[in-house]
Amino acid sequence: MSQPLLQKVRSKIPSRNTLIFWGSVFGLASYHFYNKQRCKEQMESVKKRASALADVPMSTTDLPKKVCVIVSNQPGEFSTTKTMEHWRKYVMPVFYAGALDYDVIEIENHDKENNQNEGVGIMEGFVHEYVSNSIKKHLRDKLETLYPELKNQRLAASSSDGNEIEQFQVPDDRILDIVAIGRNAFAESFNGIVDAYTTSLDLVVEKPVPAQASEIPTPVDLAENLPSTTTEEKTESTIEETPTAEQNPSELSPIKTTIEYSKFAPSLSEEPLPAIAYLQIKLRSGWSSIPKAIYRFFNDYEYTKLYSEQALRVVLDVKRPWNQEIDTKWDIEDEKLKPWHGKNAIFVENPSVSDKLNVYSTIE
Repeated sequence: MSQPLLQKVRSKIPSRNTLIFWGSVFGLASYHFYNKQRCKEQMESVKKRASALADVPMSTTDLPKKVCVIVSNQPGEFSTTKTMEHWRKYVMPVFYAGALDYDVIEIENHDKENNQNEGVGIMEGFVHEYVSNSIKKHLRDKLETLYPELKNQRLAASSSDGNEIEQFQVPDDRILDIVAIGRNAFAESFNGIVDAYTTSLDLVVEKPVPAQASEIPTPVDLAENLPSTTTEEKTESTIEETPTAEQNPSELSPIKTTIEYSKFAPSLSEEPLPAIAYLQIKLRSGWSSIPKAIYRFFNDYEYTKLYSEQALRVVLDVKRPWNQEIDTKWDIEDEKLKPWHGKNAIFVENPSVSDKLNVYSTIE
């Protein structure tokens, strides 16, 4: 082969650096698409296993299973964006395939007036409060069904005229199991369950004063409607009927009425407690998490398998009794991460509740 021909062939071949660059680009792109395909196959496999439950016939009087999903901001985060992305990507498709109905409760678990980054989203109490109040409302509704006089008392105490009519709702006396995403939401949900079953069910209803200050007839209006009197008598009447600050309803505090549900609470002693499920979320934020984020971009299969299998266990209703020693330690190593700022997830220990509580076996 002549020298000019070799030079011509060599000029058509890219340089070594160009080959290395494009080889790396196509290699990484191929691996990324391969990983996405594996993740898709994993999700399809899990959804197929969940759909078997959706095909089971139901009675016309039965209602599909339903859970309450708590979506809150993770430690160090001020919004629920990352948690919602996790829910939509890994959990919701499995619930949908398994015909598992759900209510998504989005809670920004931080004090909006406090803009400090230290310890945000950790044991703030907003998830605890919601879970406790929702369970107490369910228990009060059950008691009102058994004892209608309690409902009558509540309506009379809350209505300005005592004739309030509630909007008709389809009766659903089920208590929803709770699915918490993240360790902090899991701890607060557990504490909310304990709080609901160990504190008073009594309800304090505030009834505003019906009359407004503008509706109070003035002394002049009152005097015009009275029979004709002398000037002296009319003056005396005006002075006597001038309202004082104490008599002005707009300045009076609302009337408070306590509905004593706790007297009838023992009749619910056999009422089942809502089960609780813990779904992991390996959310990492900050500059130090960038290498892990890059790694996950190319290797998301293991997380997809982990999260989807946990969601499947909720759909399949895999439960066991609560174990205080084991269940409170799930992902406890996360508390060493920087976003926690040395804080800890606290689980209130109460055997009277935990002995009756069931937990989904999402972690083996």
